[in-house]
Amino acid sequence: MGRSSGHTWGVIHDPVVRVNVFYDGVGTAAFDDQILVRPEGDPSESAAVFALPGDSGALVLADGNFAVGLLFAVNTIMPNRAWLNPIGGVLRELGVETWNFGW
Repeated sequence: MGRSSGHTWGVIHDPVVRVNVFYDGVGTAAFDDQILVRPEGDPSESAAVFALPGDSGALVLADGNFAVGLLFAVNTIMPNRAWLNPIGGVLRELGVETWNFGW
């Protein structure tokens, strides 16, 4: 659930993309192998929103409550697109070990 957008539904538009993000005072940073998400429904509908500025860090879940990624960027020009860091890479970078208990 995003801090700004609340509870929304989305669809993975592209599971492996490169995104360039501009940061004030820093410049542009490139991120490879990110997940591009769009809102569920008609992608041309401008009122559809998956995420808003302020939602960064939100855990994005798939059906069944499986973690997909952490939201880190929103397209502020066309707010019906957002990018996620894949959860596997996040866990690896943090040194988190996971177990499958078969539940």
